[in-house]
Amino acid sequence: MKNVGCLITLFLLCFIAGNCSAQKEEKKSLIIINDRFFEEKPEPFPCGKPIQIGNLHDSILGKISITKYEGMSEEAKQLAIPTNKVEKGEAILQAAQQVRLLTVIPQCPSIQYTVGDVFPDFSLRDMQGKNWTNEQLKGKKTVINFWFTGCGPCRNEMPELGRWVKQFPKVTFLAITFQKTEQIQQLVAEQHFYFHQLVEGGELIKELGIQSYPTTFVLDENNRIERIEIGTTPLQRRNILKHIQ
Repeated sequence: MKNVGCLITLFLLCFIAGNCSAQKEEKKSLIIINDRFFEEKPEPFPCGKPIQIGNLHDSILGKISITKYEGMSEEAKQLAIPTNKVEKGEAILQAAQQVRLLTVIPQCPSIQYTVGDVFPDFSLRDMQGKNWTNEQLKGKKTVINFWFTGCGPCRNEMPELGRWVKQFPKVTFLAITFQKTEQIQQLVAEQHFYFHQLVEGGELIKELGIQSYPTTFVLDENNRIERIEIGTTPLQRRNILKHIQ
């Protein structure tokens, strides 16, 4: 019973934070947040404050997650799908009102470094065997995305992140994982994740204190941290783009 309780707790934390430490990819479907429909969570849920979560099972859409929290931004609301664009939208929202929700208080994710710090020295090889160090990053903006193959949110954002490489040729894009080349190369190709893929980066991940995935850094031309995003949502990805455009 103790193990079951631990698994439930892990599931809730991944669900709340929109990031992942060990989970499998789930099929995308509509979700309900604050009585609005979304394709994905638009912004991070508030940490350290109570939120309500639950699930609704619909014959057409399948399982729909339900979340309620205070303080949704206006920018997030604009990403909602109009109810009249969802089959049986009104009926589903009415059914959602009857679902008993569980109140939880998500912990705030954290790492050892913060905005303004200089990114630590590293030396890692990519999938082609080329060695990369922080010295090679100086003089250009850099985006560094930490991920692993068992992280569903990581996989879901890869196609979008992959398009950034062509959109911003003056930016260096690195992806770092603790896994080996043979463990990631197929997924990277399938998801068109065109970042330079650095492997076996466990020591760097440990030094940074990363525990949730994906975690993404934006560095300035002097390797100083400008932005950190733990997890992935449309508004978080917009924040990253604002720093590199």
